[in-house]
Amino acid sequence: MRRYGKSRIVADTLNIGSDTAVIRVRPHFAVKLLPGERDSRRDWPVGQPDYLQFTLYKRNKDTSAVINQLASMLKISPALFSYADAKDKRGITTQLCTVYRIPKDRAQVVFRPGGTKKLEDQQYLVGDLRYVSRKLELGDCAGNRIAMVIRSLPVDDKELSEKEIHLAVRSWETRGFINFYGLHRFGNASTSYHLLGRAMLRKDYKLAVLLLLRPQEGEASKIRAAREHFRQHKDVAAALRMLPPFLVPERAVLEGLQQHGIDAHELAFNNIPKPLRTCYVETYQDFVWNEMASMRVSKFSSTSAVAGDLVLVKNDNSKVSKKSSEAAGPARKRMRTGKTTRRHVIPEVMELTETNVDQYSIEDVVLPLPGHAIKYPTNEVGVAYRKMLTTDGIDLNAHFGPDGSQTYLLDGSYRHLVKKPARVSFRLERYADPTKPLISNDVDALLVHSPDASPENTEETPSKETEQASHRALVLEFDLDYGSDATIAIRELMKQSSSAHVNWQTPSVDAASSEATKAGGGSVAADSTSGARGGASSSQAKKSDSRKVIKAQKKTQVAIGRPGFSLGRS
Repeated sequence: MRRYGKSRIVADTLNIGSDTAVIRVRPHFAVKLLPGERDSRRDWPVGQPDYLQFTLYKRNKDTSAVINQLASMLKISPALFSYADAKDKRGITTQLCTVYRIPKDRAQVVFRPGGTKKLEDQQYLVGDLRYVSRKLELGDCAGNRIAMVIRSLPVDDKELSEKEIHLAVRSWETRGFINFYGLHRFGNASTSYHLLGRAMLRKDYKLAVLLLLRPQEGEASKIRAAREHFRQHKDVAAALRMLPPFLVPERAVLEGLQQHGIDAHELAFNNIPKPLRTCYVETYQDFVWNEMASMRVSKFSSTSAVAGDLVLVKNDNSKVSKKSSEAAGPARKRMRTGKTTRRHVIPEVMELTETNVDQYSIEDVVLPLPGHAIKYPTNEVGVAYRKMLTTDGIDLNAHFGPDGSQTYLLDGSYRHLVKKPARVSFRLERYADPTKPLISNDVDALLVHSPDASPENTEETPSKETEQASHRALVLEFDLDYGSDATIAIRELMKQSSSAHVNWQTPSVDAASSEATKAGGGSVAADSTSGARGGASSSQAKKSDSRKVIKAQKKTQVAIGRPGFSLGRS
């Protein structure tokens, strides 16, 4: 049941009496009411707010997966739930969610933890239920509070002193990092989402189908065999029998080819759900932004604004403009939720000139995501934008319909070039047990668990345990604005390359684990290393690069295209 029915059923344990437990098994989307049951939403009390807000705590589970399970338990559609941001699977996260017209007492009964698991072992928990008049929407998240542990730092102060660590963290806090889109947006070395998006914008659907269905390194042997069989024999029916259900876009294309013919590439590709196709297009825009950000920092100053740069116009709607200027949520998150996270509001920008450039800093500079409704910088960066789109064969005007409609939203947006972490606190801690948690989460707080030290302390306090400890770790907490990638921020601190091709080619090594937690709507991203499949972030830090973790080294080369440039050290 666990092996083959995971996507079709949901099971939970109900305690009946003091010594009886029953395992309840139901279809994954049990939205129909049982005979005799009434839909409580029809009898909603007059004057009571329409939405029930709750805090969702989860560990090693996608937000969408938890929401689907909660919806099944309540016998409602997952569409009735809403949240400000989808959180990553890896790590421990806490966020607010809302659900439409569900009685509080009913939710308390349904969401009560079942089984014999301890509270700290539950994959998710729900609490803090209260009625609110407004539902949460994607983009309502103002920022993320992130806590993580970077383990296996050199123990010897002569190799890496506490002073060097302190200076590196404060330099990172002061200088910030280039606000690249994270590597996990772009897929992997075999299937790069931005290449699919570029093929779509060029209307080369034959290439798009080829890129999506070609054999990929690192996949399960049966999946690779299915792809190879289709490549050689063009046997759609056999490929559909061999591919598993979770490969949604691949199966959608094959079903389209089966329905419309082996050469109907556009019709087949458009059989993919539109949210997924939209993500491919947005990822190409993200790729262009990353390349132009690398070009801007390498060509001009990395510490100050220059003439021709763009900045947001400050007005009464500056808060809205700021939120709409940052494209949020990684592409994979948008794919999982099926919702787009980009706002239609395009903020107003102004061009810097020689007369006013001194009034702005590098933190004010924004770069556009290519689109119809945005302005390009008037310096060499704007020329590079147009040259790249022309070289890639992209004509944005070709995607307007006869009535002026767009198949995909290509208005564009703006994103800040440099971001800084806020409320940074850290401490160094020695430990003997690599499995011992060094930071507490929300459940620990409920159970009156606490770490041995406060993150505000930067001094190491000797004890009997620490005197015998053979390992050292950096416990780090900081805030990031919504839309900024914590993985990119940490790579800047650790001076590790963020270039995707470097990550795809670097072999895996023995590494130390890193822990991450997020609170108050945060997003986990305590990832800092490369592997054979570098598209997805890894939660490990190279031992061989331990010195690079803190000792900032100036980069001499810029990886144009994918993020690979560092701000260096002041």
